[in-house]
Amino acid sequence: MTDETMKPKRRSRVHRDGSKSADFESEIVEVATRLFGEKGYAGTTMTAIAKAVGIDQSSLYYWFPSKDALLDRILCGSNAAGSFDVAEGEDADASAYLYALAYRDTLNLCRMPIDYFELELAASKGGARFKSFFASYEQLVQRVHEVIARGVASGQLVSDDPWMSSLSFLVVNEGVQHRYHQMKKGFDPFHDLFDGSFETRSAEAYAHLAARDGLSMLVVDLASIGQARERAQAHGWLA
Repeated sequence: MTDETMKPKRRSRVHRDGSKSADFESEIVEVATRLFGEKGYAGTTMTAIAKAVGIDQSSLYYWFPSKDALLDRILCGSNAAGSFDVAEGEDADASAYLYALAYRDTLNLCRMPIDYFELELAASKGGARFKSFFASYEQLVQRVHEVIARGVASGQLVSDDPWMSSLSFLVVNEGVQHRYHQMKKGFDPFHDLFDGSFETRSAEAYAHLAARDGLSMLVVDLASIGQARERAQAHGWLA
């Protein structure tokens, strides 16, 4: 029996129990997002996704031909910081703009269903896996370098190597999002540092932490970081 004969004649819109779905694609994406978050990308199979949705696996493959394609769909729009439009006043306010870049990048990474490190590992398995996401990330790297270089030239920031500073700046984001994903799974060696409230454990709180720490490596005066956050908020760059 060939693969073609095994496939249904059309995309099924009916669950195995006979109930219908108004938007099967969105339902599959929602279920896969939850399973990726709970079990990790490597630990989640298409069989498990189909079972959780309540459809045959052959029907699932009609909507998404592979697990990679499904994760690509989920990642669509992630790392929006990479395409963050150059805002008016960026050149005159490099520290506020960098704060916004770090905040937006970390927040997006925290909101992904899997840890960025797991995504890198999956991408390393070969081929052009998740090409769109990593192309966006390359844009972010370029943007961070450009802003740091301009900030150094204007005297707002300090760095003897803007490229290496860009690397360190983004590594902070990656490390903080990793701690967030670990916290969500119950592995949190820093739990005593928080007061236990939802607000201090939110993705937004972790994003502000990354922005503050990343900027602390570059500004002349650490007291200016709070002001950079306020200006970024005023510019609308944290939206």
